[in-house]
Amino acid sequence: MLRLSFSVGYRKDHQLDEWIRWMGEANEAEPELAGQRIAWLAKAIPGLDVVTEGRATRSAADELLKITFQWSPRRAIKLFEFFYAQGTLWYQDAVRTILFAALEASDEAASIAAIACRDFLLRIATTGDPKLVAQIVERYSSARGTEEALSAAKSIAGQIMIDALPSTRANWISGVEEGVRTLGKDP
Repeated sequence: MLRLSFSVGYRKDHQLDEWIRWMGEANEAEPELAGQRIAWLAKAIPGLDVVTEGRATRSAADELLKITFQWSPRRAIKLFEFFYAQGTLWYQDAVRTILFAALEASDEAASIAAIACRDFLLRIATTGDPKLVAQIVERYSSARGTEEALSAAKSIAGQIMIDALPSTRANWISGVEEGVRTLGKDP
């Protein structure tokens, strides 16, 4: 019983995500050990498919990407490449995870996130992500001011109408509208 309580269960067990969040706190307290902790978990996550079902493996990989980005954005990209080679993540979800992590890290990342979303993610996404676009617009405003944020929102909206799958456009556009509303403007 004790051995099983310290393992990942089979069905809908996402406790590893919580362990990874705790690891993020440990990384803040002891950053010199962060690389070892991340490497150990990164090696373990691809094997979760054997002992779980559903989204537990991808969820753990996404969470580890986020925590790794907080410690080292460069190493998060390396981890992304590793998980992709292992078939552990869904590409578009992992890109979103990295963009959200970048937005959490600094307002200045908003311009990079806007470009990545507008010129890349919109073209490959099979689902729209209104929360991501709204956060990009909001953070863009914090970093560069309302007028530049409105310009970025307009640019993203234009690209949505050109490049996003028709089935995803409404979700993407609702995110642009929400972001513009957070600036106190009418969409």
